[in-house]
Amino acid sequence: MLVIPYLWTVAAVPAVNLVHASPLDVPLLLWWALVGVLVTTGSIAVVWRLDNALDAACAPDVAAAEPATGVDR
Repeated sequence: MLVIPYLWTVAAVPAVNLVHASPLDVPLLLWWALVGVLVTTGSIAVVWRLDNALDAACAPDVAAAEPATGVDR
């Protein structure tokens, strides 16, 4: 999943560099970099959620694992 931002940035830039469009008078490569930031953020968010879900599914019951100390937290 974290390969997507790498491919977005490194592998596809030469192809995007061949296009000479300027949406809203802003160079396409600048738009490409901006969208790349959003793609990277989305990819990291998905990986973070999947990792947390995996931790929750694989973790033993925390209340049962902690020794009883007689102190309320």
